[in-house]
Amino acid sequence: MSMPTSKSIKRYFTKIDAISSRCRFCLKIVKNHSNTTNLLSHMKRKHPMIPLNQKSIMNVESKSEQEEPCKKRQCFEKPTSPIIQSEPGCSGSRTIERSCDNISNLSEATTLSILDSSSFSHIKGKQKKVTEVFEEVSSYTEGGRNASKITNAILYMLAVDNMPLKTVENKGFKKFLQTTLPLYKLPCRKTFTNMMDERYEVISSQIKEDFKNVLNFTITTDIWTDSFNTRSFMGITVHFFNMGELKSVNIGVIMLEKSHTGEYICEKLNDLCVQWNIDKEKVTAIVTDNGSNVVKGAYLCFGKKKHLPCFAHTLNLVVTNALKLTTHLSDIINKVKEIVAFFKHSTKATEELKSQQIQNGAPNNKTLKLIQQCETRWNSTYLMLQRFLLLATYISSVLFNYKNPTMVNHDEIEILEEVVLILKPFQLLTTEISGEKYVTASKIIPLAHCLKLSLNRLDGSTEFGKELITNLGNEVQKRFYSEESFIERNEILAVATVIDPRFKKIHFESARSLSNTLNIISKMFPTKTREVDSEGFFKSVSDNSNDIWNIHENLVVSKESRISDVNSGNGLPTELKQYLDQSIIARNDDPIQYFKQLKIAFPELYKIATKYLSVVGTSLPCERLFSRAGEILADKRSRLTGPHLSNLIFLSSIEDKYWFE
Repeated sequence: MSMPTSKSIKRYFTKIDAISSRCRFCLKIVKNHSNTTNLLSHMKRKHPMIPLNQKSIMNVESKSEQEEPCKKRQCFEKPTSPIIQSEPGCSGSRTIERSCDNISNLSEATTLSILDSSSFSHIKGKQKKVTEVFEEVSSYTEGGRNASKITNAILYMLAVDNMPLKTVENKGFKKFLQTTLPLYKLPCRKTFTNMMDERYEVISSQIKEDFKNVLNFTITTDIWTDSFNTRSFMGITVHFFNMGELKSVNIGVIMLEKSHTGEYICEKLNDLCVQWNIDKEKVTAIVTDNGSNVVKGAYLCFGKKKHLPCFAHTLNLVVTNALKLTTHLSDIINKVKEIVAFFKHSTKATEELKSQQIQNGAPNNKTLKLIQQCETRWNSTYLMLQRFLLLATYISSVLFNYKNPTMVNHDEIEILEEVVLILKPFQLLTTEISGEKYVTASKIIPLAHCLKLSLNRLDGSTEFGKELITNLGNEVQKRFYSEESFIERNEILAVATVIDPRFKKIHFESARSLSNTLNIISKMFPTKTREVDSEGFFKSVSDNSNDIWNIHENLVVSKESRISDVNSGNGLPTELKQYLDQSIIARNDDPIQYFKQLKIAFPELYKIATKYLSVVGTSLPCERLFSRAGEILADKRSRLTGPHLSNLIFLSSIEDKYWFE
């Protein structure tokens, strides 16, 4: 037998430095001092089945290619796990020995290839080449193909699942990886921190390049305070239309180091636009809550016409103010709050409440808890009262054994039931308007109109109910239909409503507002058109239904027949007139898909639609961003720096294609 050459031995090792190399089989570091004596000794001692000369290697590979696998070897062709699947009592090379007749020509490298399930995708009746096995094993070492994929997936998990970077140092996580991926060496926490910064730089650069091709943006912004360190952050999300879909990205949170003046907020918004290649001329709208400093910053940066107040915030103010103005209703609600607070602080009472539900047939894992009102949560009063009424019978039984608090009486229960019934449409509206993946801005005028009609038709059964309905109606009128805040005069919302094939013109109360909106749309066309003639515009039609969207459906039936009469002779662009002459589509249809299908027929309208239908109706995306930031800055991550927080929020919001392409 010929002696192994230096080259044939070194192929089994990865050189680390001048005096040491790493074995590709067991990953042990061997000191070799520029010669192969120690390497040869290691191979003979630890891996005696490996052929050490070039001729033997060639013979093994050649015979492996020609040899048909025995029937017993087929057990290795369909593994169910990355770990070796063998018969009881078998392991490593012994498994192969018991499974195959011709074991003498099999190498330990072939056995090691079984460790990775991907190895079997290439096995079709023959063993892998030794060189292929070497490549597979070395791919798990630092910088290897599989190692890089696994490390990237771990970083993805840390970002998307809001897990602290310390996770990679946890004993359980290390044990899990050692069991499932024994060849993979887990990098340290510092490495993942550096990788996160590098990943942010790479992906953010891709996003910035993509932004250059986006035609229109919507921005939402808000300010949040970190309760752990009393730091203030301004969050920014951007929304746009791309490849026929609505997209959104959390471009991060900026730590505010100065007083939150409108001028300072404007400065930060300008910096972000420059940093992310967002042309301010391409910004269709910026959506904020009603905070005066944030509104001023939006005005200064983008102009008053581009500012859009958050519809959900305004709707919440309508309910909050109406409840406060309703005589003595606050007293009843406060009694409920005291009862809820009692159960939240009493373990015994909570257990009794749970026991009562179980005794009445509720499964142990399906029992309900009371919900406490929170001033910063929308519709929290409605949710608290709804849950309280659902559990009222059980609560009464539990409170019978306690002096305080006092249970609400029967008359107060009836009042609360009516209050919940009246407030339910506001809860449904808030849910309807709070989405990011579907069109929302075009729904605001229709929803406000349907809500107004619905309140006008309600007739309370108690004095409290009647007063609450009146107060809600007054608040809706004040915030959506007053001279100062007439919703139909908002150009962004009006154009979005008309250009939405589900609504078009049927929810406009003002003929002048509709006429102005059609004139604005007409001017967006490349050719000059005459102004819209608003004479003979229809008036609102009454309906007996109290359901918000049922009111819309009835309006469609009653008004659609008049659409062509309103359009005739008014000088609209042909394309716009043809669009308005078509029937209104079903409310559950997708307006974006509608324009995609008719892009050839309505090319100019398609451009307008992609600009205005991509506008979001609320600043809720920013609220969600801050909820995520609150989860990230938990006890175990309270020292996370502002830039790292911003990086994590960005990485958690991007599409998977940027992670795994």
